[in-house]
Amino acid sequence: MDGLSRAWSSARFAFDFAVVRRDRPFVLGLAVTDRCNLRCRHCRVWSAHAPHMPLAQIAATLRRFHDRGARLLYLEGGEPFLWRDGELRLADVVGLARRLGYLRVHIYSNGTLPLDAPADFVWVSADGLHETNFALRGSNLDQVLDHARDCATKKAMLFTVNSVNHQDILPFLELVREALPGVPVMFNLHTPYYGQDELLLDEHTSALDPKTAVEVMRLTEEIIAGDSLTAIVVTHNMDQAIRFGHRLIMMNQGRIILDVSGREKEELTVAQVMDHFSRVRGEVYADDAMLLT
Repeated sequence: MDGLSRAWSSARFAFDFAVVRRDRPFVLGLAVTDRCNLRCRHCRVWSAHAPHMPLAQIAATLRRFHDRGARLLYLEGGEPFLWRDGELRLADVVGLARRLGYLRVHIYSNGTLPLDAPADFVWVSADGLHETNFALRGSNLDQVLDHARDCATKKAMLFTVNSVNHQDILPFLELVREALPGVPVMFNLHTPYYGQDELLLDEHTSALDPKTAVEVMRLTEEIIAGDSLTAIVVTHNMDQAIRFGHRLIMMNQGRIILDVSGREKEELTVAQVMDHFSRVRGEVYADDAMLLT
């Protein structure tokens, strides 16, 4: 794909996505293999013992979704850097995607292998400090950080927050700041693949002690303001919902029942929010723990 074609495709993609909001798949997430060299507590994909997806099948899938409008490709696994088809490696998949017209290719990796495919961005997973990460994922954190450091591609660390590792958030940020200067860290909340599990932590301060919760919210505000980010915080803590952010949306059974911003939000009280919720639900709501914790 030459430079002019790529520029035209990028402009068309941006127009369809941002202006006319065309109903088309913009992103293709493709698991090229189920094989993995780790045994993470939250995942059973490694146990599928499925073969690698052949390049011919990958090519057919890429073409099919490109024809439908997809222009961003996320290569996943298993561990995608384990992918093989004869002498072919993951770099060949990236090259194929570029030739077909995909504008950006991201790779999600556990970081235990050299990150040597020429993607646009690599997400490297680590879920805590050394002992915590090993207990959750079985990977050597020093090795993961070394591979991230040696990776010539733009990258970020990916930390999935759960009930076991949430206390590692701040020290992990300090570790990455020292080991990988300038490399960002993205936090996801653990979502169980197989129903509820012991790792579930549905809100990013819900299982923290009060002092740590205050520090996490302070850090959240600092990062959002410092990088001019837009963030959505999900919480049942009414005090947090009122004190933080520029807009408050309350939902009940999948419907928006309250949407306030600006001065109206600044003057809002917990009692007013809960009174509104009670009237919508047709019941008295007086769970102090839900209001303030």
